[in-house]
Amino acid sequence: ERKKSEELKQEKLESYIAAHPFLSQSIKDAIRRGKMILGMSCDDVRASLGEPSRVQRTVSQYAVSEDWVYREMNLSLHFENDILKVYSE
Repeated sequence: ERKKSEELKQEKLESYIAAHPFLSQSIKDAIRRGKMILGMSCDDVRASLGEPSRVQRTVSQYAVSEDWVYREMNLSLHFENDILKVYSE
């Protein structure tokens, strides 16, 4: 059952990568490993890590920023205009 779940997850990741042919090789590799790297979009991170535990969105005159928390991974991410700029573990 666990193996089947992992296979389904990998298929979902490969499907996301196939639907986004312009991803850099480093982003594709990170998604395949279930990791994140700076420069990924919000959608890339969601595909790789799943849904965050919490999202806080801030809109200013110059940018839209989002702070995501993955409690189970003890991970905080900061996006500016849909791009991962900062994270802390």
